[in-house]
Amino acid sequence: MTVAMTWAGPAAAAGSPERAAQELAGRYAPIVVVRDQSGPCDRDGEAYRPVPVETVLGRPEIVLLDGNGVVVKRGPTAPDLAGPGPEASLDFPGNPRRPGCGFEEDFLVFGAGQPNVAYAHVATEAGAPGRLVLQYWFFWYFDDYVNTHEGDWEFVQIVFPAATAAEALAVAPSEVGYSQHSGGERAGWEDDTLERDGDHPVVYAGVGSHANYYTSAVYLGRSADQGFGCDDTTGPSTRLTTGARLLPSSAPDPDGPLAWLLYEGRWGELQPAPYDAPPGPQTKKEWGAPLEWQDALRDGSFAIPAGATLGPTATGAFCSAVRVGGRVYTAVTSPLILILIVLGLVSVGGATARSTQWRPPVPFPLRRRRASGQILRASLRIYRRRRRVLLALGALFIPAAMVEVVLQEVVLRLTPLGALVDTAGDNSLVSAAAALIVGGAGHLVATAVVLAGTAGVVGMLDAGRPAGPREAYRLLSERLLPALGVLAIASIAIVLLTLTVVGIPLAVILIVRWAVATQACVIERLPAREALRRSRELTLGRWWRTARLAALVNVLGAISGPVVGIVLLFTTGLPLVTINAVSSLIFVVAMPFVGIAMALLYGDLVAAEREDAG
Repeated sequence: MTVAMTWAGPAAAAGSPERAAQELAGRYAPIVVVRDQSGPCDRDGEAYRPVPVETVLGRPEIVLLDGNGVVVKRGPTAPDLAGPGPEASLDFPGNPRRPGCGFEEDFLVFGAGQPNVAYAHVATEAGAPGRLVLQYWFFWYFDDYVNTHEGDWEFVQIVFPAATAAEALAVAPSEVGYSQHSGGERAGWEDDTLERDGDHPVVYAGVGSHANYYTSAVYLGRSADQGFGCDDTTGPSTRLTTGARLLPSSAPDPDGPLAWLLYEGRWGELQPAPYDAPPGPQTKKEWGAPLEWQDALRDGSFAIPAGATLGPTATGAFCSAVRVGGRVYTAVTSPLILILIVLGLVSVGGATARSTQWRPPVPFPLRRRRASGQILRASLRIYRRRRRVLLALGALFIPAAMVEVVLQEVVLRLTPLGALVDTAGDNSLVSAAAALIVGGAGHLVATAVVLAGTAGVVGMLDAGRPAGPREAYRLLSERLLPALGVLAIASIAIVLLTLTVVGIPLAVILIVRWAVATQACVIERLPAREALRRSRELTLGRWWRTARLAALVNVLGAISGPVVGIVLLFTTGLPLVTINAVSSLIFVVAMPFVGIAMALLYGDLVAAEREDAG
């Protein structure tokens, strides 16, 4: 059983309301679960924990500012915070828009020896007789989510069918509410949703955001209420037992240790929204109207479904885009600069589109020079005319995904690699390599098969031969082993170079050098090593052209499904599983287009080689 200590300043008389409130606060003190870091400055893990406000008080590095940014006091203490109005703010060392490792390093010093604290507040509401609320407020030193800011206040609350703390000690709670960004989620005390350790609710804190959830998962937010982005509460994690510190029900002594509760300003640097630090608990509506807040909460959050998919998912793309985009926006302090960057990218894209030649989109003969625009349009023309056989090839992704699931289960459950991954942890190099080898094997094989099959179809059409599903599968079966040999040799070389880190530039060079090896293998009927050599010959002197077009078509193929999925995410109420399924199927449909374009790129490179030969 987890034991939590309570603290409320002066001792309360036995049998008094304060004594009952202290006992209640200690009985239900929550357990906070935080994701482990793989090392210092790992922003995918949680660097902070809920600590007492004394962590930031009395330290000369932290200053109290008035509304004009003038220093009022260096190293302010609790009594110093009793007087300033809502325009005041605390300023921690460092720039919250460019946090780097500074805030984490400072917290290791400031928070050393400080306990894990949950500030308890017992409240009732005039319009809700017979219901009592026990709130637990957590103070976090820094919020390292999309909208980085100094200081962070989050809370959970437990509702009792009682009028007083003494009555609440004699009954079971009825429900709980967990704060999440601008909103929150509720659950019944006996619901399976709520995890408890005895009477202590277990709170899963989102990495960086500290939004509170009931289970370990990745949660998707599409609004300010839910939090725009993705909250990760998955493991490996550490459980933090909190000590309950009971806050007084009336105004504290302005000269006492709890005078900070009178502070109306911001618990961190004042920044433009949404990067502004939050005010304290007593300034929030939830403090004075906890039941009104409770009754307006959601009944659930949107956990991203786990499991194998046929390609990039809408939810995964959304999470990545928000995370990367948020960090870019955070680093760019001026919105004007960001607008100029976006306009610049749009202009470059438009100029690139205008600079290429789009007509005529002639698919055949295969070995002829084409501009990038012609390759794209010719690929679409072939796809429209031969969609039956091409979709039959794209459908090979479905059994590949099934094989991948089985492979993961067999390798990770029935071999020593599974135990090694569990021991190493999710963030280790061992786990990353295992995920790449096991989790990505099905996708790599499926991609190679579809590209090889599509190259075979284009080659048959160029030769004037029938190219139906039966003929395509027959040719694919003949060239499958050499094509997989190309994949195996290239993958091993590239993975080994990447793992050395210093070999990454060479790995990138080889990826482009071998870009059309699969097409050469199928169309010219070459063995694996000869196909890789042939691809090097064709890209010699044409590396940048190959890189640009190969990157373009592969990116278009990869993002097609997620883009449609993200649109569905914001325009429909479809379940996330359905949206991810639609996204994956669109990816499957798009991959044959990539195969056609790569085959036409191969034909362009062959024609260029002949021109150079004279």
